[in-house]
Order: sequence, then C-alpha cells, then structure tokens
Amino acid sequence: MPVPGVAGESPWRSLTLQARHAVDQGEWGQARQLYEEALSEADDALVSAQLPANDQAVCLAPAQYHLSCRNIAELARRQGDSGTEGIFIYRAYSRLVSLAESSRAPLALRSSAVGQLDGALRALDRYIAKYGPSETPRNQTERVRAVTAAVLRLAEAAGVELAPAGVAQSGVWTF
Repeated sequence: MPVPGVAGESPWRSLTLQARHAVDQGEWGQARQLYEEALSEADDALVSAQLPANDQAVCLAPAQYHLSCRNIAELARRQGDSGTEGIFIYRAYSRLVSLAESSRAPLALRSSAVGQLDGALRALDRYIAKYGPSETPRNQTERVRAVTAAVLRLAEAAGVELAPAGVAQSGVWTF
C-alpha cells in the first residue's frame, strides 16, 4: 500500500518515500519499480535543470539522481545482486562527472553535480575495493579532482556561490 503523499510534494520525493515504505514492508519488487520511477523523474529533472530559470532543478536534480541510483544499488546489495549494485553506483558517478565536465551545462548545475561527486566516488571506491581491484583507479580520482578544481575556478570568476558538497537538499536520503 503506497504511503500517502503530501500535497505539493515533488513526484521524485513521493516515489522515493513510497519505495522506502515498500522496503520496510519487505516488498522489494515494488520498491525497485518505485525507485526506478524516481530515477526517471530525477533524470527528467537533470534535463530540465539545463533550461533557463530553473533554479530549483539546478539545486535538486544532481542530488536526486545520485540518491536514486544509490537507492537502487543499496536494494540490489540487500538482495545479493552485486552486478546491479555496481551498475547503479557507476551510473551515478559517470553521470555526475560528465555533467560537471560539460561546458554546455549551466555553471550552477555543474557545481551542484560537483557537490555530489565526492559521495559518488567514495561509493565507487568501496564497491571496487569489495568486488574488483584493490582501489578506485587513480585516473578516476584525478578526474574528479580536476573537474572540481575547474568548476571552482569558473564559479569564483563568475562570483557564483557553490552548493555545499554532499548536501542532499531534497530531504530524502538513501535507506
């Protein structure tokens, strides 16, 4: 049974809360479906965030995308599906780093993506340490450092205040 939504609540947050409720009830199939719908909403928000005058999407979309991927990865981990877990951990990392590197994305969106990269890279590092090589490939860490430094320089030159690193302004965390 779905958790009742709050009037005016975003579809992403409502789906995520319903999925969390399904996890709590042991309804993992339903949770996976709802988390994937939330990921689709987050993906749409990332597209919307690249349009002019969409400050809310700019702030929230990278965190929502990251958390949606992490929720699916955590559900897969709980089900013993390390392959799916790795796919979604890497998917979050890859999308965030690509977005942060994109010269076509608004600077505020790039900085919001950078704010999520530390957590995405740490999750990837933990996954690889458990299932793959002993540490995250050095070039991935260097890539994150380089894109972070570039976005910080651009933001400073433009006088843009960056989103705090690792802050999920969406109000819903992973399980």
